[in-house]
Amino acid sequence: MHVRRGYSFRLMPDALQAAQLRRRIGTCRAVYNVALVQRAQFWRAFKRIEDAHISFASQCEELTALRAEFDWIEARPITPQQQALRDLQSAYKNFFTGKAQ
Repeated sequence: MHVRRGYSFRLMPDALQAAQLRRRIGTCRAVYNVALVQRAQFWRAFKRIEDAHISFASQCEELTALRAEFDWIEARPITPQQQALRDLQSAYKNFFTGKAQ
């Protein structure tokens, strides 16, 4: 029998750490929302006509360009930003395969 356990930890950041977390989370939220809008607009413009698609890899390439353009995005680590793009890719995949409601 396999037992799954879950642990929860309460974070108690000080004021400086809380500010850094808010900035990091805000940056990830902005990247996710921009990627979501980009996918919606791309689909409306090109998917119906050319059967083209947008992917995690292509959006990661654009994230690199976005980081070069905006200092406030570049100031944060890239790994959580890429994870936001992975989460979006997973959400789309689950939706189109019927796993999501």
